[in-house]
Amino acid sequence: MFGSDILDVAIGLVLVYLLISVLMTSVCEAIEAILKTRAGDLEQALLQLVHGDKALLEKVYRHPLIYGLYKGEYTALPGQESGTAMIRKRSALPSYIPRETFSMVVLDLMHDDGAANQEFAKAFATLQRMAGFDADATRRMLEGWYDSAMDRASGWYKRRTQFRLFLMGLLLAVIANINSVTIGQYLITHPVARAAVVQAANEAATRPPEAAGSGTTGVHNAPPTQSNREFYEDYRRQLTAVGLPIGWSDASTARTFASFPEQLDGGLNGLRWLSALALLAFGYLATAFAVMLGAPFWFDLLNKLMVVRSTVKPTEKSPDEPPVDSRPATKS
Repeated sequence: MFGSDILDVAIGLVLVYLLISVLMTSVCEAIEAILKTRAGDLEQALLQLVHGDKALLEKVYRHPLIYGLYKGEYTALPGQESGTAMIRKRSALPSYIPRETFSMVVLDLMHDDGAANQEFAKAFATLQRMAGFDADATRRMLEGWYDSAMDRASGWYKRRTQFRLFLMGLLLAVIANINSVTIGQYLITHPVARAAVVQAANEAATRPPEAAGSGTTGVHNAPPTQSNREFYEDYRRQLTAVGLPIGWSDASTARTFASFPEQLDGGLNGLRWLSALALLAFGYLATAFAVMLGAPFWFDLLNKLMVVRSTVKPTEKSPDEPPVDSRPATKS
């Protein structure tokens, strides 16, 4: 069926996107481990929470309940204002502070520090009124106030990660010749390769990588995740064996530039050349945008497509058998 073939092509592309996203996610995690940008995002979110009061932010970080979460001193470099993050110090700052810890620190600072009490007083009074002056409810709302700041920090991190994934995905797409258009055309015209990719995708849907997480399937008894490296190496070998036009081998290069006219002499050939160039660029950009969505997105979509395929795939009928007379035999 034509519709089933298109679905299989989509499944093949999703598997390729998942594989690349897993690889790029691992690279992003390595970059994060070096730069410690999450710690910087947390510090910036807390600075906004205290209305830019760097002295108060320093008191928060120096509080014993938070001071034990990182190594070193929370001090500024010479010539910097108090509370200003240091590049070399950021690697030691915590990338996460529990909401319960933050609420206890705020309450303690309000009790013992007049300046901190003055800064937090308005926000705390508002939370108290909204909680009906109930102590436990006020504390929970204080934790929710902190969570809203952490949501902003998570948004910063997510947008920055997506930008990194797009740039790295585009770079990898060009260097490794991973062109969505070329791969899609290959799968449409090669049924054997299409069937092999769908078989690999069916297996991958039951063995999520670490980047996707086992919880994304929505099944309580989901299988344990594979390491990103194991997942990548396993399915890279399978896709290579299928013969997808990935890389700059002679066959892949020929297929990538198959739509370009042999001669560029202006006129109709010039338009065909520009059209082929635009299609080639679109294929690389499509790969980069796909990588930007991340491995969890593609793993979830792969699972959904496999479910759809299982419902629309025509079932093979067993050969007709002669009818069996179920009536009991009568004695003559």
